[in-house]
Amino acid sequence: MAILRALLEHKVLTTDQLSTLFFRSLRRCQQRLKDLTDLGLLGSFDPKRGFGSGRLPDHRFLTELGVAVLAHRDGLPRAQLPWVPDEAYADNRNLLHRMGVNAFFCALVEASRLTEGHCLHRWAPERKIRTRAGEIQPDGFGRYLHPGGACQFYLEYDRGTEGPAALARKLRSYLRFAAGWGEGAPFPNVLVVVPDPSREGDVGEGLAAAVRGPGRNAKLPLFVTSEELLSARGVLGPVWAVPDEDHYRIALTELPAVGATPYDRTRCLGRSWTDRDARSRISPLSAIPRFPAGSPRGP
Repeated sequence: MAILRALLEHKVLTTDQLSTLFFRSLRRCQQRLKDLTDLGLLGSFDPKRGFGSGRLPDHRFLTELGVAVLAHRDGLPRAQLPWVPDEAYADNRNLLHRMGVNAFFCALVEASRLTEGHCLHRWAPERKIRTRAGEIQPDGFGRYLHPGGACQFYLEYDRGTEGPAALARKLRSYLRFAAGWGEGAPFPNVLVVVPDPSREGDVGEGLAAAVRGPGRNAKLPLFVTSEELLSARGVLGPVWAVPDEDHYRIALTELPAVGATPYDRTRCLGRSWTDRDARSRISPLSAIPRFPAGSPRGP
């Protein structure tokens, strides 16, 4: 059921990403996915790439039967589960964006397997978050535990298709939202991933425009990096910068964090078996991740 629930939440996941989340080896994952597909619970498609670009892993999604099984298991009417399976999703213009978000979070799961005391405790998919102060719609929410605490963050995965004005509107929403956050727990970090270093400048321009609007007095813990840097230094490497201050980069483990004590580490994604089964230490990782782990820094 865990595989079905993950696909209900994240809509589309590749074979490699499901292996990262639930299995010790890619082969075992492939067999289980075949079983679920044969039962009619999963569907898959293979996105087309340019000639000579190689074959991508299968992209998996819930079928209508798979959604119905989950609804029955939870005692809910089918209509209350929001996913509408679509076999034409391969042609959806949002697919590359969604898979980029998935790649980032799954890379964190892979990195946590390699690093003692680390784990991704929470990965919430894209959804609107509303308060009296405003509304935001991050591409995901994450909570990464490490020896220095719990790094909580909203992720914005940017493919470079929006201009500075659109970025400014999005960041202005975050500023209004943060202004109404109130006392107590600090506002989560806002992590923006862009395609290349030149795009980071657009984020800086967008932020400069946003602070001239409502909520400009809010303190927003905003950090930006590029896919190029993530690929070169890894998701735990020194890749994050304050916009327009790219001369100094810090690692995810050096970002603002809260105490990790309240969080149950046995619920960490991709690690539920690690601490209880010594054989996991010699199990292969699921696949080469899009972004490597890198070397963490910080407490």
